[in-house]
Amino acid sequence: ECRSKTAGRRTPPQGHKWLPLPMEPFGAALLKSSAALAIAAGALCLRSLLSPSPAAVDLSARAAKARASRDAARDAYKRSRLVAPWPAPSDHSPAAENMRHICSLNATALLEEMTAGRLTSVQVMRAFCSRALHVGERLDTNAQECFADALAAAEEADSARAAGRPLGALHGLPVSVKDQLDMAGCDSTCGLQVRCGAPAEHDSLLVKLLRDQGAIPFVRSNVPQCLMLPESANRIWGAARNPWDASRTPGGSSGGEAALVAARASPLGIGTDIGGSIRIPAHFCGVFGFKPTPDRMSNRGVAVPRPGNRPSGQIAVKSTAGPFGRSVADLRLVMRAWLAGGGMSDSDVTLSRAGWAEAEPGKPRGRLRFGLLATDSFFDPSPACGRAVSEAAAALEAAGHEVVALPGEFYEAALLYVSLLAAEGGLQGFIDGLEGEELLPMYSFLLRIATLPALLRPALRWALRHLLGQPRMASRSPGGRARRGGPRGAMCLR
Repeated sequence: ECRSKTAGRRTPPQGHKWLPLPMEPFGAALLKSSAALAIAAGALCLRSLLSPSPAAVDLSARAAKARASRDAARDAYKRSRLVAPWPAPSDHSPAAENMRHICSLNATALLEEMTAGRLTSVQVMRAFCSRALHVGERLDTNAQECFADALAAAEEADSARAAGRPLGALHGLPVSVKDQLDMAGCDSTCGLQVRCGAPAEHDSLLVKLLRDQGAIPFVRSNVPQCLMLPESANRIWGAARNPWDASRTPGGSSGGEAALVAARASPLGIGTDIGGSIRIPAHFCGVFGFKPTPDRMSNRGVAVPRPGNRPSGQIAVKSTAGPFGRSVADLRLVMRAWLAGGGMSDSDVTLSRAGWAEAEPGKPRGRLRFGLLATDSFFDPSPACGRAVSEAAAALEAAGHEVVALPGEFYEAALLYVSLLAAEGGLQGFIDGLEGEELLPMYSFLLRIATLPALLRPALRWALRHLLGQPRMASRSPGGRARRGGPRGAMCLR
């Protein structure tokens, strides 16, 4: 925001000027002393960052082994031609056009094509394995790739269909799964090196129910270190990138999932969400995502980034799994597979017994009430996003529903939300879950800032406001006063 792109010099953001902070000489001396202490503390922190512990070195070796195993499997797929290379843009052969056509279809259309016999599960799986490998190598969206097992399952699905034995509502459909939900034989790393080389013995209940309906998991998607971040970067699989603009993030923590679905490398994806981990990536990547009400989805077999995988204890704000797709109809497919028939709540008695209520799309039972948040008074939405929200509100009112405008100042609500997450050490467990691994540099810096002694925080606020030209950040730092701050093209990956 405040760094010149041409000369590399810091320049004030628009609407701000560099002004000296008026204060008495004693105050200035105190502030300088505090700033010096902050710099010294920062130097000590930097020294600790540059000196990895023996445990961190061992964990790095474990992560390198996991990465090498995945890459060796990729080479084997290519050598054996088990997974065909994704066709070049100049390739217009019938086979290439057929692969592109398959990957252009959403999950609902794919099921219709397979049911009608116009496509086989093997054809569909081969196309998506090829696309997922192509995308994963370029955008680091993939954690683990289960292509051989998925293709074998696709052959079984075709045999069952030929014998007149339907496997379920998702018969033969590929699905990608976030690297947090257990799949038998696969790691659930949560972006942590310590989790490498510890494959799950059983599927999570969510994955099991999808398999019971005929779905075939074929790739596991990238996540951020410790999961609790709005992007998807870690020391095992690297940083996932956005398929529309590879210089940007796909969001997080289910960023790998959203990127795969947006890049036409998966027709359906499964993620999780506690603070936006489905909603943020869905928005960043332009796909459909849904966060169900907590206690509707089972957390059995859903890993958490804590030592021993112990529960987080977060009661007021809970994580929940949900689907990604390319249409609302795709999301309905997954939710119906999970909830219809009571299989979810029968297997996990801690869940609500409310099952799947079938309703005609676009015709809800009764008048609904929607809350409208136009801005959070910190980051105003872009004109395009603001217009989309306004048009959605107008469409809801035109359909006979009630739209209630919510107050725009959410600073206190945001503090309450974070406090609920962090209550009783709710977030400390994520740091403990590193088990010797070092935080990524930018997150380590944030941790140092968060634990800065109260004596030094005024110096931090002053530096943010008057040296770095970040008045909004200064107002949101501990003890600061809240103030209101002031063309996408074609997909970059073909």
